[in-house]
Amino acid sequence: MRKNRELATPDEAIYQQITAEEIPEEQMMLSEEVNQLQTLINELPPDYRDVMALRYVGDLKFKQIGEVLGKTEVAVRMVHHRALKMLRGKMNKSSLEREQNAKRSKR
Repeated sequence: MRKNRELATPDEAIYQQITAEEIPEEQMMLSEEVNQLQTLINELPPDYRDVMALRYVGDLKFKQIGEVLGKTEVAVRMVHHRALKMLRGKMNKSSLEREQNAKRSKR
C-alpha cells in the first residue's frame, strides 16, 4: 500500500524553491554586514571598543562596566552613546558608498 503523501501545489512548490534560493543570498548579505560591523568596531577608539565589548559580548550592565573600567555609570553611558553614534555614521557612509558604486557599475 502506498502512503498518502501531500503534494505541493505549483504555487507552494515555487515558493519553496524561491525561499530555498534566497536563504544563501540572505546569509551571505548578513555575513558581509557582520564583517563590516566588526571592521567598524575595530576602528573605534579603545575606550569605545572596550565599552561595546563589555556591553554586548560580556553582557554587562552599565554599572558593572563602570566598575570594571573604573568609571562612573554616567560616563559609561556617554561613551556607549558616542560609540553607537559613531558606528551609525560610519555604517550610513559605507552604505551610501556601496550604493554609489553599484550605480556606477550598472552604467
